[in-house]
Amino acid sequence: DAHVSFLYFLQRILEERDDIYIFFKPKYNIELIKNFNEIKLIINKLIETKNFYLINQITSKSLISISDLTVSMSFSSPTVEAISSRKKGIYVDLNNNFPNSAYKNINNFVANSIDDAIEKVNYWLLLEKNIFLNQLDKDIKQRLPLTYKNESTEKIRSIIMDNISKEIYTE
Repeated sequence: DAHVSFLYFLQRILEERDDIYIFFKPKYNIELIKNFNEIKLIINKLIETKNFYLINQITSKSLISISDLTVSMSFSSPTVEAISSRKKGIYVDLNNNFPNSAYKNINNFVANSIDDAIEKVNYWLLLEKNIFLNQLDKDIKQRLPLTYKNESTEKIRSIIMDNISKEIYTE
């Protein structure tokens, strides 16, 4: 399951790096994890670490604004929200749910394994802001048709769905 894989990825980052703080904002009410034992066990283990925070009462936009890097599961809106706000963001597609995604053509934007995801996290965290903005203007903007003026979530979802639909029809 993609959710379990993503949580294992978060766990591994925290095992390898003590300088990273993870603010985890689940898409759905966290109380729903009670129905999924494996997810519940991993979340509880993560909560026990000093650098993991479970966030419920804050908007993704606010969380993105204070983050050095936004990492989300494959093709959910927070990463594109971050990019549209001229902030760093990556996708983690550990189960390769979208093998033919056009987003995989953007350098260091989509990770397909835990090792790859950790490499990309390290890459983006070390990348200087001016180099990131240059890459955003030269590479990412061509592939993500946004205005980069902090588009609304609805606009971003519509763009993502359009691109996913195009990929399905061109496969």
